[in-house]
Amino acid sequence: MTLGLLAVILFVVALMALTGRSQVPWSGKMERLHAGSIDRATWMAPDAVVRSVQQDFLEVMQWLPESISHSWSQQWTSSGYYLSGQYLKRHQEILKHYRTGKTPRYNGVLRCAHDVEVCEFSDDGERCLVIDRRTSCRMATYDYWTQSRVSTQDMGDSIEVYLMVYDSEDRRWKVDQFVQQLPASWRVGRKSRRIRLLKTMPPSIGRDN
Repeated sequence: MTLGLLAVILFVVALMALTGRSQVPWSGKMERLHAGSIDRATWMAPDAVVRSVQQDFLEVMQWLPESISHSWSQQWTSSGYYLSGQYLKRHQEILKHYRTGKTPRYNGVLRCAHDVEVCEFSDDGERCLVIDRRTSCRMATYDYWTQSRVSTQDMGDSIEVYLMVYDSEDRRWKVDQFVQQLPASWRVGRKSRRIRLLKTMPPSIGRDN
């Protein structure tokens, strides 16, 4: 009797562990693209989810430069609403440095026009990549104490890749990791003849190839 009761309890605990993690509403609506292809097979979420990723990403890119003018406590508190994972950890490390170290003499604010492409969703629909094509990039440098602009520099165009993760508690997508900067020959929305996308690293690269 005792062993039977213990077995039932263990079964219930195991079942709760397996089913306790709630899925995102669109987990059953994920679409498999290019199935059977080694390099091109990927998952894609519904259009409404893609638009949500784009909107949340642009909000992060707007918040980052604006937050510089906020108080330290505001920056610390709000960072967890827009960022997660490695990106949040790195951002908070910088905030700690500003808190305990010497106040910077100048602040740099990067402003760009963003063209955002969403791709490479995980099979559970909770992670994806964002390819951010940045144009008209300008770095404005401000005096920390007077908030007056000291200079503005043209930074050129760039293409950057970020990992986004969905937070079910805040019900929004957050920047989790900066992945890489793509070369200028990359073309958003179509394959570049000079670049081949690989999901895994080749056995030998660089000088070893």
